[in-house]
Amino acid sequence: MFCLHCGKSTQAALKKNKRYWANLGWFLLGALSMAFTGVLLIRVVQSSSPTPAKEQLISGQTIVKPGAYFYEKFVVDPDRVKYAHVIGSFNASGGTGNDIEVLLLEESNFENWKNGHSAPAQYSSGHITTGKIDVPLSQTGTYYIIFNNIFSQSEKQVFSDISLTYLPQ
Repeated sequence: MFCLHCGKSTQAALKKNKRYWANLGWFLLGALSMAFTGVLLIRVVQSSSPTPAKEQLISGQTIVKPGAYFYEKFVVDPDRVKYAHVIGSFNASGGTGNDIEVLLLEESNFENWKNGHSAPAQYSSGHITTGKIDVPLSQTGTYYIIFNNIFSQSEKQVFSDISLTYLPQ
């Protein structure tokens, strides 16, 4: 077959046309493959969690006198309160019960508690020997982690590792 306008063979033009579309198809397939791989790499980078920011509150041994309490005051960063958690563990020894009460209180509740008034706690362990704490904090402000030994006539040794952790966003 020949072109009516120029007289060239249409067979050669048809082969050229097929090659063009085949090359274009391979190019598009390669471009899509590269784009998809790029999206996967971005997702992998986004999903690999950065290390949480950690502020040590209490660590090691704390001696709590009979009829007394120990506290650590800390402030939650207003820019990261959404991701704030108090996390850790504790173990008490001493006296007949080898026990301590661990409390986590917001500032105004701490004032009420230390003056003998009722005060809701973000965390209250009760009188126990060993325990874990993992409490998300939903509001910015000043908080107190307390080792309460008011109930006891004996000194207590509390071994703990408790921190304020800002989980990755």
